[in-house]
Amino acid sequence: MNTIKFAIHYLIILTIILISPLSAQELKLFQLFESDPEKIFSLDEMSNHIWEDQVVTKYSPWAIYKLISNLNNKLPPLGLRIENYRGRGYQLIKIKK
Repeated sequence: MNTIKFAIHYLIILTIILISPLSAQELKLFQLFESDPEKIFSLDEMSNHIWEDQVVTKYSPWAIYKLISNLNNKLPPLGLRIENYRGRGYQLIKIKK
């Protein structure tokens, strides 16, 4: 199992057991990043994954930014963060020490 995959699974276990649990939307977003750690995901891709059929009524850029912020507050202990690539999207990356 590669380092990012191991860290992702470890994060889920930690947040559920020890820290504060991930919300359903945070978990969906995290699973999207986990599905392809090398990919840069657009806001549209993230919103479609999180809200599926309700994307038209639930989506707002602010809601996505808030979810990313919440996840970024929980990721540093695992050496991970969500990086913004202006005009392109977001990607899960390993923090360089």
